Amino acid sequence: MGGRVNNYILILFGIVLVTLITTWGCKNPLLDFVKKDVEEYNAGEPSEPGGPEINVKQNSTDIPSGGSYDFGNTTIGIPKDIIFDIENLGDAELRITNLELSSSTVFSFTSQPFSPIAPGAATSFTIRFNPETEGLQSATVTITNNDSDENHGERI
Repeated sequence: MGGRVNNYILILFGIVLVTLITTWGCKNPLLDFVKKDVEEYNAGEPSEPGGPEINVKQNSTDIPSGGSYDFGNTTIGIPKDIIFDIENLGDAELRITNLELSSSTVFSFTSQPFSPIAPGAATSFTIRFNPETEGLQSATVTITNNDSDENHGERI
């Protein structure tokens, strides 16, 4: 059975600076969110009406297309955990088939989302930022899912 498989990509940034009192600190590490869509088509198969609809947010704030998330201030060696929610705003089950973090030693998952997500329900995952040195830090998070109407490479 064919269908659409989508990747919801989250790019993480963190900047670590030296403060005036010679304490290593982190100022405004940011997250940029990107949706990536990988499609598989079967000719003649009817499309599903409605379907699942992924929405990622932090606290009560949706992370919109092209948006970012500010981790705030932290210090080298003192980890900071941020919880993100994945909501299903659609009318069919949302399946998260993979949550992957690449290109980073300073960002990590401390919890994973549950799947499937019923219509109107949500799950969460936690990302830890634990800077080891000063300077720009970055990583990418990919959330592979079955939301059928996201465009390839759409920034959210």
